[in-house]
Amino acid sequence: MRLLLADAALELVPEEISQHPSVVNSARKRRKKPSGILLDSAVHRPAMSAIPDALKRGRPDIVHFCLLTALAEDCVQEVYIHTCRGSIIRVDRGARLPKNYNRFVSLAEQLLMLGRVPPHGPPLLEVMPVSLRELVGDSEVILLDEQGEVRALQEVCAASRRGAFLTIGAYPRGSFSREILNLTSKKWSLGATPLEAVQVLIRILCACCLST
Repeated sequence: MRLLLADAALELVPEEISQHPSVVNSARKRRKKPSGILLDSAVHRPAMSAIPDALKRGRPDIVHFCLLTALAEDCVQEVYIHTCRGSIIRVDRGARLPKNYNRFVSLAEQLLMLGRVPPHGPPLLEVMPVSLRELVGDSEVILLDEQGEVRALQEVCAASRRGAFLTIGAYPRGSFSREILNLTSKKWSLGATPLEAVQVLIRILCACCLST
């Protein structure tokens, strides 16, 4: 399975709100510069009204949950993150991410500051010097979206076996970016009930991994 977490709400604090009191205070508590900490709506919500698409941003916990879930299954061969700022992150299949959220935050901050984790040796996570279009190439991109055409899980699994990128939005609410929509081959839904990203992922993994 090739998994793409799209428009992921994973980013460092944007420059335009780096001096807001909520950001400065949280950075001071962690003894870091404001520009070197993750944007987190649970902490920085007072500042986020000043940035575009605020409702989609500042949820690194969604990425954390999805990665822990995906990396626990052997049938997932490739995992990539497309962030809301347009960065492409490759996650090595051998990566053992911390289950503790605070430790994950520190890891993600190091990744976005340095471009790779660990800083030396084979990277377990790395920011790739490619665009999303270069990453997917001619591959089929299946976008899992509640507004898509309803398809059975078996059909999703069949697309996965063909080498398609199964694409899940790793953000709390809102619409997919134009960048993602422009690369989408098909937009499918698992049903009429809205699901959170990790719920979509769990349903797909249960169906596809058990069928291999």
